[in-house]
Amino acid sequence: MPRIEREIVINRPVEEVLDFLADGRNEPNYNPHMLRAEQTSVGPIGRGTQFRTEVATRGRSMEMAYEIAAYERPQRLAARTIKAAIDSFIRNLL
Repeated sequence: MPRIEREIVINRPVEEVLDFLADGRNEPNYNPHMLRAEQTSVGPIGRGTQFRTEVATRGRSMEMAYEIAAYERPQRLAARTIKAAIDSFIRNLL
């Protein structure tokens, strides 16, 4: 399974940073490839929350959906793709 890890120092309380990152609607603010993001599930952000996004790559836009797989505030956040951008790419080819 692919795994992405990054590290950056942010002069904010860790809870505030985790809450910002967990809300996928914020991703267009820091990811230049993310065109839009919306929450598709109801309720507060947490394990099981789902998002639908549109990303731009190589001159094309593709939809992708993911859900929060782990949410242990303030130390752990993990997401899993439930509809990959490649699915949209293949569908557009057919």
